[in-house]
Amino acid sequence: MRKRYGWEYGIPAYALASFVAYSRVEARDHYPHDVIAGASIGIVCSYIFTRPYKGWNVQLESGDRYYGFRLSRAW
Repeated sequence: MRKRYGWEYGIPAYALASFVAYSRVEARDHYPHDVIAGASIGIVCSYIFTRPYKGWNVQLESGDRYYGFRLSRAW
């Protein structure tokens, strides 16, 4: 998330991932080395396969009777 969308989305994503990792270890569903291995694989894959996201903009939208996403492209 950070590499593709920047720190604005990266910090909440890292915080959520850290909370989930902690909760899995605390609940004894995973061992700490499982969580560290999964995070390592995810980080390495993001550096190999992810490019910054440019040109498209996604926004949340809501009105009196609707909720949705707006997808637009800067030319």
